Amino acid sequence: EEEPPWLVSHPQPRSGVRRSQLWRGDEPDAPRAPAYAPQPPPPRPESRARANSLKTSYAAPVVEQSSQKKQFMSAEEQYKAELERQIEESRRRRELEKQKEKEEEEREIRRLEKYNEKIRQEEEAEKRKQMERAKAMEKHSAEVREANLRKAKALPRREVEVAKIKEPVETGGFI
Repeated sequence: EEEPPWLVSHPQPRSGVRRSQLWRGDEPDAPRAPAYAPQPPPPRPESRARANSLKTSYAAPVVEQSSQKKQFMSAEEQYKAELERQIEESRRRRELEKQKEKEEEEREIRRLEKYNEKIRQEEEAEKRKQMERAKAMEKHSAEVREANLRKAKALPRREVEVAKIKEPVETGGFI
C-alpha cells in the first residue's frame, strides 16, 4: 500500500526514483512509524492570552513544581489535585468574565451618557435658534410697524383720505 506524498516524512527522492524505499524513508528491517502521529492538545485559551504578559514568567515555576509533585502523588491524589486546579481555573475564568461584563457595562453607560449629553445639547441649540427666530420676527414686525407709521405721517392729507375710502367699512362693504 502506497501512501500519498503529503503523508510521507521525506517528500524528495534521495535515490532519484520516486516511491522507492529510500524515497519513503523506509529501511528494510525498520518498523514504519504511524502515518498520523498523535498531536499534543492545543494550548488553553487562557495560556494563549497570557503568553505575552509578565505573568507567564511567574507561572512557569508553578507548573514545573506541580509536575514534580505529580510524580510522587498517588492516582487519587493526582485526581484531587487536577479537580482543584480545574475548580481554580473555573473560578478565575468566572472572575475574568464578571470583570469583562462590568467593564462592558461601564463602557455602555459612558456611551449612553455621551449620547444623552449630545441630545441635550442639540435640544438646547434648537431652543436657542427658535428664540432667536422669534426675536428676529418681533424686531422685523416692529421695524415694519415703524416704517408704516412714518409712511403714514409722510403722506399728504388727500392721499390719506383716499386710503381711508379704500378701507373696508364696518358694515362689511366698500363705500
